[in-house]
Amino acid sequence: MPQNYFTKIPFILCLLCAVFLTYCNKDFELQYVPSLKNDFEIYKNVTENDTVVLVCQGGPIDRLDSKDEINDLLAYFPYTVVMVHQSQTKDPSVLNQFFITNGDAQFLNDTSVQLLNKTISHFKAKGKFVIVFGASFGSFLGLSAIAKAQTKADRYALLIGRLDMEDAFWKLFQNKHYGYFKFHGDRPIGIEQTKYITDKKLWALGALLGNIGQPRYTQELAAMDLSQLIYLHRLQDRVVGPLQKTEIDFLLQKGAQVVGQAGDHSFDETDYAAILEFVRKPIQ
Repeated sequence: MPQNYFTKIPFILCLLCAVFLTYCNKDFELQYVPSLKNDFEIYKNVTENDTVVLVCQGGPIDRLDSKDEINDLLAYFPYTVVMVHQSQTKDPSVLNQFFITNGDAQFLNDTSVQLLNKTISHFKAKGKFVIVFGASFGSFLGLSAIAKAQTKADRYALLIGRLDMEDAFWKLFQNKHYGYFKFHGDRPIGIEQTKYITDKKLWALGALLGNIGQPRYTQELAAMDLSQLIYLHRLQDRVVGPLQKTEIDFLLQKGAQVVGQAGDHSFDETDYAAILEFVRKPIQ
């Protein structure tokens, strides 16, 4: 009897592994199939002009920012303002995935980019002058949208993101940690790793962040004309790090306008004013 029992152990272990792997593979279930219908919400409708601002919000979080949360933007821009959905705002259940992989995160981020480009096409077909406003996580999606479909919008205003994130930083998120850039005064001195993430939703969000920061956008956009882009950044940004000289030089060489200000990961009416001046100025 003991001998028969022990000879069955390898079989039992294999069976358990198969069940476990099957569970892991089935754990990721995206219910949402991208379609144009209801993939954006109009927060402010201005009929006096044909300009539309498409907001690609930061985060990532599992809901669209409320009108109160972007009240300053709504008040400043005299245009129609539209919030564009992302994968996880259309279907928050995707963040309840404890075993989300980099491939899953790539699919979700690609879907968010698809939603943005479809929404641009929707308003362009209506004869609108379209401005894409993307901040933080949204700025990475904006770069990816250009890389996948070129500059479909009339103007892009991307803020407080990066083009070539340090490998050591985006890998933190893929390894289930958060991190931030350390400064000594105004000088960046390294990357600090935070504690291991155990919360299921934060783990999924970290996977999205790690994936969107992985591409080298200076390579992905190497063949692009970026004269329709204004890029705004903060010089002491602890959340994504400061733009490096190579990133700034790349943007300038591609015709983009670059605006850097002192401060951490934020934006305000000074940035809005620069964006408004840029979008009203004809492209040379």
